[in-house]
Amino acid sequence: MGHLRMILWDFDRLELAPLSREATRLVLRARMKELQLRAPDPQQFEADALRIAGHNLHVLMELCQQAASGRCVFGKHLSTRLLDLDRRIKELRLP
Repeated sequence: MGHLRMILWDFDRLELAPLSREATRLVLRARMKELQLRAPDPQQFEADALRIAGHNLHVLMELCQQAASGRCVFGKHLSTRLLDLDRRIKELRLP
């Protein structure tokens, strides 16, 4: 196992380049499908989520998770600002 480990882990640090805009969009759409997220205006949610998250996939996944709860839907509007605020508050891990 020692020799195999040296072959598999022969690096100090692994750096991943940011995903392209199109690849990030594909990840977002896949996550929306996985969560069965039904935003009132999917194209607007997609644009807002990509703007807020940039290339940060963790933020993108959290926004989708928050949106899937349905708490920030007001009539035919899904408030991505409130989703982002909820996400940021959750990251604080307050008691």
